[in-house]
Amino acid sequence: MTDERWVRHLKQNLPAEATREFTVLWSEIHHTALGTEPDSITWRWTANGKYSSKSAYGIQFEGSLRASFDKFNWKSDASGKCKVFRWLAILGRCNTADMLAKKGWSHDPAYALCVGPLEDALHLLATFPYTASFWQSVLQQFNMSLVLAPTPSTTSLLEWSGQTTGMVPAKERKAWSSLVQHIWWITWNERNARIFKNQRSTALALLEKVVEEAGLWHVASRRKANSLLNRPREPN
Repeated sequence: MTDERWVRHLKQNLPAEATREFTVLWSEIHHTALGTEPDSITWRWTANGKYSSKSAYGIQFEGSLRASFDKFNWKSDASGKCKVFRWLAILGRCNTADMLAKKGWSHDPAYALCVGPLEDALHLLATFPYTASFWQSVLQQFNMSLVLAPTPSTTSLLEWSGQTTGMVPAKERKAWSSLVQHIWWITWNERNARIFKNQRSTALALLEKVVEEAGLWHVASRRKANSLLNRPREPN
């Protein structure tokens, strides 16, 4: 770099892009002064300047945004399969008819729970008349306000989850999250039973399944959802 001798090694007749890059490089190093100390290599992502695989993994997510629903999803008292399904549903990744169409897989475009256009997670889990009836019966059984139920105007599972979580008392939010995951899982299983087994259940029968499984969760020390059964009824 002394006396800018590095410039002499550039080839002649540089194309326009290379000339632009050269100009940028020259402006960056033009005022650089070399010291007499030997060079050293340090890793900027750790306090001691030493590389670690943990820090390398962490910088892959530098500047990324965490999903806003991770806490109320993963910290509930529901079983793992219910948590994973709710996560996929909110992300729009469960294999409803619309996703099967995108993947090019064979599918029946008709709704399994209702007559309507192409099935998707929002309609299946929130706005179908059958699903709406199921939600109403569950909230009544668990003595919770009916305003928590999704409505035909619900446009996002994520927004509805966040709004209803904020409407529930803080001490019952894990219980509410567990109940939502449980209801979605029961609804999904009913949909699959109709498609693959040609078996149909009424909304009242699904309610009985919710109560029964909540009791089993209680026995397995997952008592949050079942605790809602004994709470005072809320006004609507």
